[in-house]
Amino acid sequence: MLVTVDRIQLAGAGLWSITEDIDTTDRGTGVPLLAIVAVLKDCQHAINCENARIGLAAARERGRCPGRPRVLTGTTVAQARTMKNDGATVTEIAQALGVRRTTLYRYL
Repeated sequence: MLVTVDRIQLAGAGLWSITEDIDTTDRGTGVPLLAIVAVLKDCQHAINCENARIGLAAARERGRCPGRPRVLTGTTVAQARTMKNDGATVTEIAQALGVRRTTLYRYL
């Protein structure tokens, strides 16, 4: 963000952030304040990422599997492997199981 602000200023223009009420044309306070806001936003992002990791770990400890549910179960994967060994094509197997070929490739 600060690199972009520098490029704007080199072009002879200024930046005015409406949400933070920061005006970079005021060199005395605008640019240093913008740098402080950038650091605070980076810290907030790091805190959010850490909280997400903690939440996912807690969910796993409770036996929950976060994210999208699996399309194929162990039984259907075994069925797909059996069909593949019997000579069926990937397209035929995917149609029989109701999934896309790329999904089937991922499981096989």
